[in-house]
Amino acid sequence: MLTKYLTTLTVSFSPLAASRAHRTPRLLLALLPASHTIKVSTTILPSNSTAPARITIGFKGKEIKFVESKGSDKKGGKQEAMAATTGLADDELDLRRLGINDVVEEVDRYSRMLARKEALDG
Repeated sequence: MLTKYLTTLTVSFSPLAASRAHRTPRLLLALLPASHTIKVSTTILPSNSTAPARITIGFKGKEIKFVESKGSDKKGGKQEAMAATTGLADDELDLRRLGINDVVEEVDRYSRMLARKEALDG
């Protein structure tokens, strides 16, 4: 995972929940390198909490938000997560439909775009 352009990471999840939406933030935290300067904010939800799992990744100039929707828990993919009508805002992606590989792919995609922009600017 390309973490050079990451500035902030905010996650909230229940460590005891078995759903895909709560597993993804845990795995994302495990993938972060120890020596990188990212401001990490973590909220651990109680096991009986009804609050949704949430990931907010901040880059230089943009934030990507992943939120657990109240919809079905069926597996999909990035296209289904973006097109799903689950009551999420336009700039939020559905954590119930995305796995850790999809989140890493999204981070890498935006990081590569920033690297290209930096290389072109000189």
